[in-house]
Amino acid sequence: MDWIEFGTGTKAATKFGKAANKSEADVLLLDEFVDSSTSGYSLSTDGTKFRLPVNNLQTVCSVENTGLNKRITLPYSMPVTTGFSELSYRNTFKNCTIEFDKLRKELWFTRQVMIDVTSMFDSVTFMGVDELNIDTSALKVNSMFYNVKGLRKLTFEECDLTDLRKLTVGSDIQELEFKKCKFILDNDYLVTYDDISALTVFGSKIEKLILRNCSRDFVELVMRLFEDEWDLYPRLEIEILD
Repeated sequence: MDWIEFGTGTKAATKFGKAANKSEADVLLLDEFVDSSTSGYSLSTDGTKFRLPVNNLQTVCSVENTGLNKRITLPYSMPVTTGFSELSYRNTFKNCTIEFDKLRKELWFTRQVMIDVTSMFDSVTFMGVDELNIDTSALKVNSMFYNVKGLRKLTFEECDLTDLRKLTVGSDIQELEFKKCKFILDNDYLVTYDDISALTVFGSKIEKLILRNCSRDFVELVMRLFEDEWDLYPRLEIEILD
């Protein structure tokens, strides 16, 4: 497949967004990210796929900054590489509309290195599915699904997770399941869990929480979040399964 390369920087981002918006495709697939020293923002010649550059902070650049207003779809295997010591998808899809095929509702990153997905889907509207599974990944999930619309259920399966702050706050998510998950202490001394609670992690709409075969410290952390806040969740159902 041939590609149109726009380079990097603000002007390149804008040119890419304008070209993508003019394409005949209704939905664009993220193909991969590229080093900012090479091709930068790229659009396939048939207008169906795109690539995003990684900036000097090792962050995959934000779609929002391009002005792209098409719906986006993502591959099952999210582009990652161990070549970056601290790869980040921070704010990458903020305020986008993401569409999934009804037959596929999974995303996979990697468990080899911790990926920072802080605010990755902040204020995203999901279409095509109302459930999403995150599989076999090591993730810093601060605000990952903050203010998300269109999702009813979210599952993390065999994931190593850290920094749970604002994970689903403000979202439509009512059911949250963790399967075989572990809690990883954050190396950032600013991240503590003494001053957070269920309300500041899950928000107010959660009605069902399932902890299935998770590590003991993960279960203890999650349950501790609800201390002094049980009255805020009169309809909440919690299942702890081994």
